Amino acid sequence: PTSGNASDKFYSVTGVGVGGLMTLPAAGGVFMKWQRKTVTLVGEEWVEGTYEDIATTPAVAVPVAGVLKFKAIYYSTAPVRVRAEYRSGSDATQGGCFFHPEGANGAGGVAYDYRPGTSLTVTAVPSGGHRFVGWYSAATGGTLLSAAPAYTFGVSSALTVYMAFEQDTDAVYVWEGASENKMMRWRSKRYVSSSPFDPVAARVYADRYPVTLNIYAWSSPAAAAPTMPTQSVTVYDQEARRLPTARKEKYFEVEVLASAPVTMIAFGTSMGGLAV
Repeated sequence: PTSGNASDKFYSVTGVGVGGLMTLPAAGGVFMKWQRKTVTLVGEEWVEGTYEDIATTPAVAVPVAGVLKFKAIYYSTAPVRVRAEYRSGSDATQGGCFFHPEGANGAGGVAYDYRPGTSLTVTAVPSGGHRFVGWYSAATGGTLLSAAPAYTFGVSSALTVYMAFEQDTDAVYVWEGASENKMMRWRSKRYVSSSPFDPVAARVYADRYPVTLNIYAWSSPAAAAPTMPTQSVTVYDQEARRLPTARKEKYFEVEVLASAPVTMIAFGTSMGGLAV
């Protein structure tokens, strides 16, 4: 077949099963990838298929079978790295993201190389029980780039964008396990006490027991909530239960693991205060 393009080169190869291609960039050229498509003789006409990506290295081994057409693609300008990271206070348990289109030299789905001028959309996907807050220009502080999960922008230089998530306090959890009594985890918002105190007792009202109650406590308003509970107790009925001894703190979050609805959680500084 002929293409009418004077820069195209055609070769006939016999006697080998695998061949090799190598492209050498001109001065200032930056190689992106190799593409390949099939060319089939249909009647008296050559019909070309669709190009597909086969390699991102200048040298590539290729099977020699039938008529194939290869194309080496170069960046018109040097590629730049675009990555997505978590904003301070967010992590992979709260959600993730994906890029469209995906660029070259991907790293874990959160970093790719793009040619300047590319229109890129990064889309945040919160996990269950969380909601997306926004895309930011920095891990702390910085500028809010978009409050929408899908953020589209033109690539002009190397860039890192930061995604922020938070717990969705309005989330509705629906168990679709028929009659099976599976455990469900729920964690509250942050509560602030007027002064530091040590919870010594707790009470949980639930439709079914046992229920595991975890209390997370800390003293600094700037600090993130602990990842491990400060106090934990298994509750077998609606009566008040003593809690393990802990230091006095001012900021609290509570968490329950239960297989049925929990209607109330209370904790305080004395057993008598919970005798309702």
